[in-house]
Amino acid sequence: KGEAVSTGQVIGLSGDTGYARGAHLHLTVYAAEAISFKQYTCLSGYTVTIPIVALNAYLNPLSYLPAL
Repeated sequence: KGEAVSTGQVIGLSGDTGYARGAHLHLTVYAAEAISFKQYTCLSGYTVTIPIVALNAYLNPLSYLPAL
């Protein structure tokens, strides 16, 4: 949360875990002004932090990637 990234910086690696049928990476970009975070405790007992945003707060990450 709140971490800055630069052009060309590695922010994740693709992988093949769980039920995936091939290596892939999930990436979500949010408008900072439109997001808040909430602690949620799962039935399993794990506590996770989840983003809370309005649907119009989602940005398309493809808009920020260079054309190939």
